[in-house]
Amino acid sequence: MRAPDFRRRPSAVRIRPPDGRRASDPGPRPASGTVALVLNGLLEIGLSFLTTVLLARSLGPADFGRLNWALSWAIVVAMIADGGFTFYVGKLVARRGGRWRSSYREAWTVKLFLACAGGVGALILFAALPTLRPHAGLLTALLAGEILRSFSVYACFAFRGLQRATLEPVVLGGERLILLLLIAGALRAGWGMSGAAAAYVGARVASLAAGSWLMRGLGGSMGPGRVAPAAALAHAGAALRFGVFLICDRIIIQGATIALMAVATSEAVGQFQAAYKLVMVPQIISASFCGSLIGTLTVAARGDRAAFATLYRRSLTLGTHVMLLLGLIFALWAEPLLLLCFGPAFREAGLLLRVLTLHFACFAWYHMTLFSLAALDEERTIGIVMGVAAAVSVPLLRLSSSWWGPVGTAASLTLLIGGVAAAFAWRLARRGVAAAPVTLLPPAALLAWLALSGGNDGGAGPGAVGLVGRAAAAGGLYAAYAWCTLGGQDRAALRSTLTVALRRFVPA
Repeated sequence: MRAPDFRRRPSAVRIRPPDGRRASDPGPRPASGTVALVLNGLLEIGLSFLTTVLLARSLGPADFGRLNWALSWAIVVAMIADGGFTFYVGKLVARRGGRWRSSYREAWTVKLFLACAGGVGALILFAALPTLRPHAGLLTALLAGEILRSFSVYACFAFRGLQRATLEPVVLGGERLILLLLIAGALRAGWGMSGAAAAYVGARVASLAAGSWLMRGLGGSMGPGRVAPAAALAHAGAALRFGVFLICDRIIIQGATIALMAVATSEAVGQFQAAYKLVMVPQIISASFCGSLIGTLTVAARGDRAAFATLYRRSLTLGTHVMLLLGLIFALWAEPLLLLCFGPAFREAGLLLRVLTLHFACFAWYHMTLFSLAALDEERTIGIVMGVAAAVSVPLLRLSSSWWGPVGTAASLTLLIGGVAAAFAWRLARRGVAAAPVTLLPPAALLAWLALSGGNDGGAGPGAVGLVGRAAAAGGLYAAYAWCTLGGQDRAALRSTLTVALRRFVPA
């Protein structure tokens, strides 16, 4: 099938703007990509949630824990093999302007070489370690899927850098749908974990095909090309600054499951993963919202620093309000949510979910400060902070998991992510970029009290209708609080963004 042509038609007259950019370079468009990625995040949330529920209810806590433990290993190894190129390409194409295609292909070629080398090294690792050797087949299948997916996400980050984020839902949203259908078919056929692993590989192949097709429509190439050794080293060095962050991030997040599996039963890992899969809902929202701004932040950082600071503050405030609202809902009705989604077998995950609400309450600070520092060329700072956090996480997660089980693992994740977000925010403050207002403190304090006080809604909880009603009421009250505490300019900016969203996605 012929790829669609998304390239703009060249105008007859090209005028170079006073800031030095080419006339064909995209200017900052904050709302265009943000709305698309947030909607894509919501689509991914729904499909991923259904996939998780299907797996958990079909496999049970023990097999569900083993599958996610193997997936954690695959994610860490695939990120090491990525070398930071997935994150790097968004900034690369944003800065290259109309000359992005050659740089994109060079970086893709180097990434392919690293992926092949990492895959071979992983196979040797799976065969050498006694704890991994019995699961080598499952680990290999999941690793193959994650490496394929890294190329799909690579294309999607390029879409973000080009401010064409509306193309991303076709790739990643379509992948989630195909994965759900394949897993449903595999489990229905009685293939268990092996069928689920094969479904992951099939869905990743489909997303890679979609990403390649759309990239061709932009004039880019998803195939290897010739690259000079000097250029390859330059790309690898620049990407490694991002790679340090990404690898350390995966070591912290996925390392929690690996550390817990080393000292606890697979049933305990399954309980932890059930709680964490619910936490993935706000994580995807935060990453989609903040990640959509990477191109706009990069352009603003080269020009109007005051506009950059305003965009950072407003986005951080809005994102944190959303995280705190979801955190309050999770902390108030943790047990009913788990019972409704996963069934009575996962009742013990209620306490874990309340502790993990403090973990994801930091997500907006974590993601927004990260992308802002990247736009300001602070990759060295990002790498140092994440390297220290990853080094601390290895003994911390192992000890906390040994002493307090899954609860200790959840508490350690909260401390680690909160510490990283605080360090990033401090560095931005030193660069003159102000933080969010103090009006975030009251709901944050309430969330901390609810999460730490524990509690149980009793029995089976309010049920699906009752939970939806209570969540809607809580959302309405919190929205009223947030609207009243926003400044006049922030309310006007939010109203403008919502207007853009309605015009783009609601027929006239």
